[in-house]
Amino acid sequence: MTREQLDEIIIGAGPEFQRQLGELFEHILSAAAQALEDDDNDKPKVSVGLKLVIALNTKTPTWHVEGAVSVRHKTVGEQHETKDPNQPELLPS
Repeated sequence: MTREQLDEIIIGAGPEFQRQLGELFEHILSAAAQALEDDDNDKPKVSVGLKLVIALNTKTPTWHVEGAVSVRHKTVGEQHETKDPNQPELLPS
């Protein structure tokens, strides 16, 4: 891939991301309504993921934008430390 091809992809991707958000509009509203109805003590979140995919296995690079919407419920467990006697300590305790 040349610098010029990457520049072309970057310029073309902006409008494609906007188009994807437009296509996902109803799904975003639906996910927001679902998130607000869920009976968790959690703060509901709607996650909208947009991704640029560049295929380099063709004569000239091809690309497309993908989008997905989901209701996000996040849990974070307790952090656990692993001991490695051969690992130098990065920061003093």
